[in-house]
Parts: sequence; structure tokens; C-alpha cells
Amino acid sequence: MQEQPIILQTKVTVPPLRRGLVERTRLLETITPLPHQTLTILAAPAGFGKTTLLTEWGASSDVRLAWFSLEENDNTPARFFRYVMAALESQGLTFPEELFHNTAYVSEAMLSQMLCVLEQENEPPYLVLDDYHFIDNPDIHDSVCFLIDHWPVTSHLFVATRHVPPFPLGLWQVRDTVKLVDVNSLRFSLHEAQSFFSTTMGLSIEREECEKLHQQTEGWAAGLQMMALSHSQRSTFPSHSFRSQRLFVQYMLTELLERQHEALRSFLLQTSILKRLDVELCLWLTENEEAATLLEQLVNTHMFLVPLDSSHQWFRYHHLFSKALSEHFQQQDPTSFRELHRKAMRWFEQQELWEDAAHHALQMEDWEQAARLLENVLRPLWMEGQNWSILQWLEPLPEEWLLQRPLLGIFWSSAKAGRQGVSTDVMTKLAELELHIQDAMEQQHDEVSSQSWDELLLSCRYIRMELSWLSNDPDQALELIGTIRAEKRQSKWFPQAYSRLIEGMVLDMIGAPLKTVQSCYQVTVDESQDEFFGMGTYVYAVWGLAWSEFENMEVENARQRCWRLLDRYKKTPPERRPAAFHLSPIYTMLAQISLEQGELEQAEHLLSQGLSHMSKNLVRGVHLYVHLIASFVAMLAGRYQEAEEAIKKAQPHNGGASPREDTEVMQALLALSQERWSDVLRWDQSCQFSTDEAPAKRWLASYHLHTAVLLSQEQFVEATEWLRWLESLTQSLGRKRIQLETVLWNVSLAVLQGHMQGAIEHLHEALVLAEPGATFLFLQHKDTLVPLVEHIVREADSSPLPSLAGWEPLKAALLAEGDERENEPEEGDKSEPAQVAETYKEEIPVLSPRELEIVTLASKGQTNREIGVSLHVSPETVKSHMKNIFIKLEVRSRAQAVAKAQQFKLL
Repeated sequence: MQEQPIILQTKVTVPPLRRGLVERTRLLETITPLPHQTLTILAAPAGFGKTTLLTEWGASSDVRLAWFSLEENDNTPARFFRYVMAALESQGLTFPEELFHNTAYVSEAMLSQMLCVLEQENEPPYLVLDDYHFIDNPDIHDSVCFLIDHWPVTSHLFVATRHVPPFPLGLWQVRDTVKLVDVNSLRFSLHEAQSFFSTTMGLSIEREECEKLHQQTEGWAAGLQMMALSHSQRSTFPSHSFRSQRLFVQYMLTELLERQHEALRSFLLQTSILKRLDVELCLWLTENEEAATLLEQLVNTHMFLVPLDSSHQWFRYHHLFSKALSEHFQQQDPTSFRELHRKAMRWFEQQELWEDAAHHALQMEDWEQAARLLENVLRPLWMEGQNWSILQWLEPLPEEWLLQRPLLGIFWSSAKAGRQGVSTDVMTKLAELELHIQDAMEQQHDEVSSQSWDELLLSCRYIRMELSWLSNDPDQALELIGTIRAEKRQSKWFPQAYSRLIEGMVLDMIGAPLKTVQSCYQVTVDESQDEFFGMGTYVYAVWGLAWSEFENMEVENARQRCWRLLDRYKKTPPERRPAAFHLSPIYTMLAQISLEQGELEQAEHLLSQGLSHMSKNLVRGVHLYVHLIASFVAMLAGRYQEAEEAIKKAQPHNGGASPREDTEVMQALLALSQERWSDVLRWDQSCQFSTDEAPAKRWLASYHLHTAVLLSQEQFVEATEWLRWLESLTQSLGRKRIQLETVLWNVSLAVLQGHMQGAIEHLHEALVLAEPGATFLFLQHKDTLVPLVEHIVREADSSPLPSLAGWEPLKAALLAEGDERENEPEEGDKSEPAQVAETYKEEIPVLSPRELEIVTLASKGQTNREIGVSLHVSPETVKSHMKNIFIKLEVRSRAQAVAKAQQFKLL
């Protein structure tokens, strides 16, 4: 794991007030937040005094101000929030040591920890994010939005930027929680311009001349300053009109440079390539012993040099001025421009400040040096899963260097797949890399170099193995796993245990015997728990073992395994921990286990933990798993809209377009829970189920849902054949939970057919398979199990059920369900009749003989219970028949069903 990066204190220090500032009372009042406001955005182009205004406001107010001056390299979420935390810590706050430590993703849980610290302060500091326009990472934008939505009312957030960030400003403005200060507000008024010339710059200017300058610059602070500097050195003002600020800056820069003495002009141009400067760096770069004197002269003459600390040790040029100077220097002397970037690159490389060194290499387009340095820059980013930042760093690099430096190609391929999904161009690039590496290995004679190429080739194969699994290509993944194992070499980047983990995932995906899958996960745990715990391999192996135990109805073992992992995580030093987002599937697994044991409230609490740890860096399968469980929990709690939203979040992570894909099955299950039978039947018909097809384990949920449809339609012969095929399939998979679900459908089939003794035998089989106390799956079949249990109790059946450990709690749970349902009002199908008719209705509906009997008795005013007594079936069976009658007759009530049956002369 990478060490914590050095925090540059100049970036989290409030800039000192400049001398002779113009008092802008109106603006200070404008940006003073109201009590109900959370955010103030100052959005204007460079040179409009945003930073100066915020500095002045901080000095004039009685609040503490935490300051973060952003740069291009702050586009990594973890780095961004480490600096935010450092800024707040500079004002006396204390955060947990491990917060934002070496993590690829900033989760809501981490942000909540930060907010909790702020909320515990009586008077927390206000936070300024200066130069926020450097941020274009959507992950950071999302996290900042979360902060803004939950920011303490006793604090405030200021954002200074050149353009408005992609925040939901419309919503915030409706709530009146945001204040936007735009360029029109920041322009200098005529009075402020006069004050600036006289007080700040010490110039005596007639009002008429000042009005002309104010009109020319349109109140632009930087323009006024350039005008004043030009006047102070030649006693006249330029009279030109300019079409853009860019042309104005270019003109004024030329004017200003021409009027400086040679030493200062040279110093300005040479140091313009630096993002920040101090005397030591300037001495190295310019080889001018007067560097300290020249810096002081620039400060005293207001020459766009901004101090970064109160001791005036570190400075930066105003961004507008720096860019103009640098472009002018490059045009005038491209050779010297490149050479100075090279010197700066060497200085930063000696300090092991790789990002700054790589920046200068890229600026001079020395691709060889840039590629070499980027390996050092990207290595920790890749280890942390910072895919977006990796792609941003590599964007300016010519594509051929991804082959010339294969490690960069590996970083690019991994980041591209992690950010945008596995695609043809990624797999093609990896294939090219392998061929290039193999060619290079054949030409290498140096042993050390050969070992380096071996490492690259092995890493490339690990990436291909992982992506083959993610793209649902198990054959390719298993072939690569075999190749990696055969070489028997340890990778510098991947633990050998990682191939075992992927093998377990692949075998589980294709439905291999459970013992085989568990063996892979157990080997991974044994090999990775010490040396590679911090990489997350161990975490996913534990999750895999817990999942396999859950599928084998060893629910309590799975629960204990997950809690032991979380306990170990807390006790592990921060630098050895995996990124916190890896815990998301662990918490979700615990939520699923709580559901299995009937603890819905606990499941919701644990699921909230799983969702708060979610990350875009998690693999697609984990995203799918977490959001589907979230949908299922919401459905069980009766929050159907929330369940729909969770399914939508899961949809982008599905593996294909089959109607039996996981989200489609969940949609159908949600429709079933709402008794929208038309939607369920439409889905079922689109799947075209057949016992002749090659089964896939991940589709088993759809197979069980198809069983429900067959039973609802009283297609008992088809259901019997289907369940026989499904039973043989589930037994071959060796997963007790799936076997239990199939047995429970056999129970339901027997009950609906009135074969109570057969149902009892199947129920006995189900109780043998189930773990005592795990009643969840049974309660999913309560429509048929409640009347069965009532029958057993009523008849005092002498079956061996009472001898089974799970019988008494199950009996109590189902009888309680029966009592609750006794007084339930009758409800019809919630489907739209017109939609049902369009798909399933013939011109004259055909009712089965049993359905005709039921509707006839209903026409005589009998209730479901009375009809059940008359026909010797349970009330639940009557209710199931009634649902089908409603669908066929396009009605939504018993009265409508009787009237429609009479209309068609069915009675």
C-alpha cells in the first residue's frame, strides 16, 4: 500500500491579505451567507478578484476559515478529500487517522464521518474551495454534492470557480440553500475603480479618464491592474479596444514586459512555467543569485504574484498572468522554454515529487521522459483503483507509448475497463501488449531486463483473466488461469491467490459443484490473509465463502464469517486495510442473511451500510448484487417505488439482454408482489422456457418464478414435469438453498392439487434441508403453506414433522400469518384491464371447469372460505383461482366478474 501523500501546507493556508485593498463593502455583504444557506458559488473568469474577495471576507468576519487552493492534480477523490480534511484540521478539527487513507473511492460513509466531526463543533469553520474549475472528475462532483446536501447549518461552504460546476443548482435554488455570485456582481464599479487606481496603485487619474478605462475593461480587476501597471511605467494609458480578454492580456503583457529591466523580464519569463515557486526553486531554475530580490520586487509592484503563506516563502503567479507569460515565452524562445521545463522536471524528480516532474515532461512533449515518470505517478493510482485519474494522465501521451512502456498500457487497459466496462478496444490493446512483450523478451539478453518483461507479461495475463471473467467469458478466464498457474511465478502486482479467487467466481457463475467453488475461496483465504490482506483479495474470498455457506443453508456460519471479517478490518492498521468500498458486499451479505432469519429491520440497517460503501470502482457483479438486494428489501417492506429505483440502478450492470437477466427477473418478482399479473405473464411468455435448454445457475430465480406462473394457471401437468427437471438440475449443483426452493414449489403444487399427504412429505424434506430458525423461504410460500399447516394441526397428523427442529418455529410463524390474513379484504388484480385483454383475452373468455364452479358460487354471495368448504379446497386456492378469473374476464372485483360471466352467458 502507498504511504500517505505529503500535504503541501501552502494549499491549505488562507492567502494573506494584500496591502491597499479596495473596500468592496457591497460585495462583502452580498457573499455573507444567510442562516439557511449552505453554499455560495463565486463563478467568473480569471482575474475578477474571487480569491481576494474571499480572503477579505474571511479577515472581516468572526468565523474561522478553512482554505483549499486546488490544482490540476487534485482530481483524485481521495487526494481531494485528504486536502479538504487537512484544511479543516488546520482550524483545529481532528479526524480519524484512517479517514481517506489510501482509498480508491470516497464513500458516503467517509463523508458522513467528516460531517459528524463538523457537527460536533459548536462553531465549525467555514470551508473555501478555491479554483474549483480544476475539478472535472464526476466522482468528486458527486461527493461534493453529498457534502452540500448534508452540510451543518452552523457552517458554510464557498466555491470559487471560473465556471459553474455541474451541481443541481435548480433544486438548491428552489430550496434557497445556494447563493450564486456571477461575473456581473464581481465587476468593479466606477467608484471602486477610482479607489483602486488611487489607493492600491497610487495613481492620480481624472474622472473622465477613469470612466474610459472602466468602460474599456468592463470592470475587470485584472484588466484595471494591467492598465495601472502600464501607466506607472509610461505615464499614458493604451487607447486600443479589444475584442476579447485574451487579446487584451497579450497586448498588455507585451507592454509590461518591454518596460521591465532585462533581469526582471528574463526572471518573469523563466519562472512562468512553474505552478508555484520559492527562492530555492527559482535559484535552481534561473541560476540568478538575485532571485530573492526579484521576487520581493514583484510583490512590491503588485506584479500578479500571489503569496501562498503568511511568511511569504511560497508564491504563485496569477493563473491568467502565468498562462500568458508562458505562452509568450514559448513563442519567443521555444528552445529555452523546453530546457527550463527539463530543469524543473529534474528538480522535482530529485525531490521525488513525481506528479510535478511528469507535468513538466508533458509540457515540453518529451514523451519518453513523460512515459517513464508516469509509471511512478500511475502506480499508486492503479493500486488504489483511481481509474478516471489514470485515463486523464495518459490522455496527452501518444498511443504508441502504451506499447513502448507496456506498464502504461496495462494501467490504461485496466482503468479503461474499470471506468467504461470491458470493450473490444481494451481486449485488443491487451492482446497487442502481450505480443509486444513476448517479442521484447526474445530480444533481451540481460537477466534483469528479462525478469522485468516476465513481470509485465504475467501482469498482462492477470488483467486479461479478470476482464474475461467480467465480460462473462468463463472459457477464456479459465484458460488464462491455467496459463498463470503453469508458470508458477509470483507477480509483483497480483497475488497468486487472486487467480484462485477469480477461478472461484467463474466456477460459481457457471454453476460448478459447490464444494469445488468453496475450495477455491478457501485456498484464496489461506494464501491472502496476511501478505495481501490490504489488496482486497482476502475480503472477496471471505465474501465468496460466506455466499457459498448461505447457499448451502449454513446461514449462521456465513453470518459469523462476515462479522469476523469486519472485526478484523477495524483492528487492522489503516495502511494495511483494503479500501473501504470492498466492505459493501460484506454488509449486503449480512443484510441478506438477516432477511433469511426474518430480521427485516436489521437487514435494512445493514443494507444501508452496504450502500454507503458503494463505489464506482466495484466490479459490475457487486453493483448488481447490492442494488438487487436493496430492491428486494424495499419490496418486502412495501416500498415499491424505492424497489423500482434500485432496479434501475442495477440495470447498467447486467450481463446481457435476455429477459431472464437478473434485473428483469426482479422486475417480474416485484410485479408479482403487487399482483400485477399481466406484467408477470408478459415476462413469462417472453422467456420461452424449455426443459431442453442448457441451464445456467444465474437464471434459477427465473425458473422458480416460471413455476409460480404455471401454478397460477393451474397447468399442473406442465408444472410437475417442469419441477422434475428443475429438481434434477438443483441436485447436480449441490446447493441446499436452491434445492429447498424447488422442494417448496413441490409443496405448493401438491397443496393446489389437494394432495395433502404428498405436500406433508415434501414439507418434511424441506425442513430437513433448512437450517432451524430460517423461515424466510417458507414464508414466501405462505399462500399454500398456511392452509397446509392448518390442515396438519386440525387433523392432528401423525407425520414425523414434530420431531424436526425447525417444525415448531415454522408452525408458529405460519399460523401467525394465517391469523393476520383471516380478516384481509378481497382485492382484485391491479393490472390495467385493457392491457390484460390485449395480450391474453380471446373474444369469448374460456374459464376452466373449476373456475366456472367458483364464479358460480361467487354469484350466490359465498365468500372465499365458504367456496373452499363447498369445493373441499383451501381459501388460498380459491383466491388463486379468483385472480385468474379476474385476468380472463378483464375485471377487478368479484361483482364485476359475476356480471361479466353473465354477460358472456357463462353462468
